[in-house]
Amino acid sequence: MGNGDGPIGSVGVTCWDQEFSLEQLERDAKGQMQFRTQYVPLADGQANLPRFIQRLREIKYDGVVSPHSEYQGQSSFRVLDSTELLDQSAKDLRFLKSLV
Repeated sequence: MGNGDGPIGSVGVTCWDQEFSLEQLERDAKGQMQFRTQYVPLADGQANLPRFIQRLREIKYDGVVSPHSEYQGQSSFRVLDSTELLDQSAKDLRFLKSLV
């Protein structure tokens, strides 16, 4: 963690990021549209990551930003094998670094 001089001080804060989108499903019996959370690559999600990084700068955040890759299982945008998972994680990291 940084030197404790920023607005967050020396409080132990780790900022992590995992992107998602909402996949539209069908309407339920009462007519309410149903959605499923789907984890997607950082560049493809709904969060405004450039604005998020800018806000971290504005508050002088000097802690860790840790991307979280969760591309296996039912909530993933697609199932990746180990090699594909590492490749996608590297792409996410390159994208995140391009914003910093």
